[in-house]
Amino acid sequence: MGNNANVDTSSFRHAIWNYIQCLYGIRHDDYDYELVDQLLERNLKSYIRTVAFHPERVMQEDYSRFMADLKHSEKVSYTSSTCVFVVAVEMVIKL
Repeated sequence: MGNNANVDTSSFRHAIWNYIQCLYGIRHDDYDYELVDQLLERNLKSYIRTVAFHPERVMQEDYSRFMADLKHSEKVSYTSSTCVFVVAVEMVIKL
C-alpha cells in the first residue's frame, strides 16, 4: 500500500467489508469491530457511507480526501471493491 510493497491487505479489506455490512445493520459476533476504527480513517468511512447510500453525491474531493498516501490505482481498486461489496449486501438484504 502506498510506497510499501508486498503488504497483506486482508485485514484492511475485511474491515471495509464488515463496515459496509454494519452500515446495513449486519453484524458478526466473531468480528472485532474495533478493527474498523483502527484500520479505516474517518474520511474513508465517510466516503464508503456516501458510496453506499448516496452514490450520486460522490465528488472528486471525497475521493481525494481519503487515504492520501495511496496510489491512484490502489484507490480505484478499493473504490471498485467497495461498490461490489455494497451491491452484494444490498442483494442479500433483498432476499
